[in-house]
Amino acid sequence: RSRFELKQAKARAHILEGLKIALDHISRVIATIRRSATAEAARKELMSGFGLSQAQAQAILDMQLRRLANLERRKLLDEYAELVKTIAYLEDLLANPKRIFLLVREEVSQLKSQYGDPRRTEISGEEVTEFREEDLIPHQSVVVALSKRGFVKRVASRSYRPQHRGGRGIIGMVTREADAVRLLVVADTHDNLLFFTNRGRVFHLKCYEIPADSSRVAKGTALINLFSIADGEWVTAMVALADFKAGTYLLVATRRGEIKKTTADNFALVRSSGLIAMD
Repeated sequence: RSRFELKQAKARAHILEGLKIALDHISRVIATIRRSATAEAARKELMSGFGLSQAQAQAILDMQLRRLANLERRKLLDEYAELVKTIAYLEDLLANPKRIFLLVREEVSQLKSQYGDPRRTEISGEEVTEFREEDLIPHQSVVVALSKRGFVKRVASRSYRPQHRGGRGIIGMVTREADAVRLLVVADTHDNLLFFTNRGRVFHLKCYEIPADSSRVAKGTALINLFSIADGEWVTAMVALADFKAGTYLLVATRRGEIKKTTADNFALVRSSGLIAMD
């Protein structure tokens, strides 16, 4: 950065030196420009007549004659003096690696005080003995929706904002033709989801295993892509459990009047092919 600033400062100082020469001979410079047939001819006349470089001559030609005649000498000299100081400072800085290091440290310290915030994670000296993929997944409240045709999706709960009186509602899920939302649960991303089917089987997924949709109107993912549900089989109930601790029970009832009470830990280890929950 300092090299770039030095290059820019030298280029500007060079132009100011040319403008200073033009001010010292303002009448001759203006006369030279006026009598020249083309800009190219004027540039060559300025370069040969006043010892200007091409960049200096071009800078003079780029100014209107009125602006050139009204140049303030004091303002020009003050700017030039500041540039000379800047050039000297930057050249000295670039020649001294220690000063560069101190400058970088000072600027980083300023950035830290201006934009820094407290550390958000804890540094621990304890050895990590076990690491699971789900440890990287944040806890988040989500809505899991399942359609009649077997499409499921997971969306952050905050996507469903409250409606005021007279509200028109919001679309919760865009379904395919002849499809509609069948089941809906609110859960945490780390909750266990149990899917009970019309054939008495139950399937288990972690909530985060359902692909997340960023939009409320997404159509979701087919259940067949998540577990081995058979043709003619569909989900009749969906339950969210934080864990399978002892003392938690699930009550399953059928349309034929059968009822079964089962401890939740019986569903902790469900194969991908499902588990018979109700004969």
